[in-house]
Amino acid sequence: MQTFQQYVSNTKRNINEISPETIHHQRAKNTVLIDVRESNELQSGKIPGAICISRGILESQLLSIANLNDPESCLKWLEQQTIVL
Repeated sequence: MQTFQQYVSNTKRNINEISPETIHHQRAKNTVLIDVRESNELQSGKIPGAICISRGILESQLLSIANLNDPESCLKWLEQQTIVL
C-alpha cells in the first residue's frame, strides 16, 4: 500500500499546472472550468464561465456537472473533458 506522500506524488504526475492567463487564452471546447473556492472566497470575484462548486463537495457534484444520471456515463463524459480547477 502506498503512503500518503507516495499517493500525492503519483497524482501530481497527472496534473498540469497552468496560469489563469493561459486558461483564459487557450480555453478549448471540451474544457470544464470549476471554481473550487468556498462561498466567502467568491466575494472577491467570480471566474467568468466557471462552475462554482466548493472543494468540500466537488466529488458529490460530478453527476450534476456532467448533467448525467449515472456514474458510468459521468466517468465516460469526464474522460473526454479537460478539467480545470
